[in-house]
Amino acid sequence: MTFTVKELGALSGGELVGDSTLKITGAASLGEATQGEISFFANRKYVALLRKTRASAVFVPPDFAEPINAAQIRVSNPTKAFEQVVLKFAPKPITFTPGIHPSAVVDPSVQLGDRVSIQPLAVIEAGAKIGDDTIIGGGATSDTRRSSGPRVTFIHM
Repeated sequence: MTFTVKELGALSGGELVGDSTLKITGAASLGEATQGEISFFANRKYVALLRKTRASAVFVPPDFAEPINAAQIRVSNPTKAFEQVVLKFAPKPITFTPGIHPSAVVDPSVQLGDRVSIQPLAVIEAGAKIGDDTIIGGGATSDTRRSSGPRVTFIHM
């Protein structure tokens, strides 16, 4: 996913200082950011990192007056603005359709909660209790001693 600095400024309600056409493809801390990434500055004790950052853009407080090479997006809460942008770059979570794959083996005595997803080649033995929204990954097993609460994921190791 790619945004321009102008788009990120609009998203955060910030005031842009610098090149609005810069392309931003990710987000990172001041010390880790590289060209094409955005970072944030919210604490004066990190001013040395800010001066050395390779980030293309930085969220800064509204009263920020330090000359830096990166474009600036002035916002009331740089940390919160950065968090919002990080979420935009995060991949969508993987989802699993509830149900039992035809190749899975599930004993008829197993107690399954709502919206359970049992993936290919999983084996659920007699007496197991599987809670709501649980995912049993491909090839995983659950025996009679295993019970799960809600929203648990089992994977084959």
